[in-house]
Amino acid sequence: MAKQQEKKIFLAGGGNAQDSFLIDQEFVVSLARKKVIYIPVASITDGLGIENYYDWIIKTLSAHSDQFIDITILTNLENLKLEYLLEFDAIYMGGGNTYRLLNILRKNNFDKLIIDFYKKGGILYGGSAGAIILGKDISIVSNENLEKIKFSEGLNLIGDFAIICHYQKNIEEKIIAYIKDKKNAVIALPEKSGLLINNNMAKVSGPEPVTIFLKNLQKKQFLAGEEFSVEDFT
Repeated sequence: MAKQQEKKIFLAGGGNAQDSFLIDQEFVVSLARKKVIYIPVASITDGLGIENYYDWIIKTLSAHSDQFIDITILTNLENLKLEYLLEFDAIYMGGGNTYRLLNILRKNNFDKLIIDFYKKGGILYGGSAGAIILGKDISIVSNENLEKIKFSEGLNLIGDFAIICHYQKNIEEKIIAYIKDKKNAVIALPEKSGLLINNNMAKVSGPEPVTIFLKNLQKKQFLAGEEFSVEDFT
């Protein structure tokens, strides 16, 4: 029997480089060619501050490798082709405004390219907004919809889950209200932990537990290093 192709998604909870140290380490180890596309458009406006973002991503990822990591920053997503993306190991999408990010991806048909890249074995990394758009629906952060964007469908690559980051106990009421309204299960990521998802098997990476809120409003917690099947809860 042929070995199943690995399809990896890294979801980070939205903390700083120290908070995401373990998930970042696993991400860098997974890069065969050490070539990454970095998309910071969720927080960069009109190309301002690109140098600062480049310095940040280099510092963050290089801490985990003695090899040079070739990072290409993309802020203009027009007219890109899958063939170009496949020259890279991974696409890394950073945090910021979730609706802004998804809107830019969709306007440039880059959401479809991301899905095709992933299906071809490309690795995806999402931090905060970058993680949330990989779920089924982003309206769990509807407070970020400052431009009154009409759609909220995410890329739907994490089973039937919506994703929320920066999770703390004080936002549980918000999560429960969302589930009652949208009937979607939710993966809640704290800032100090993330998930590595490989072919629908998820592993907690980081010291804090990851919490799943099911459609029936029950909660399940998974501790550092624990694994579960995404398909078992959707």
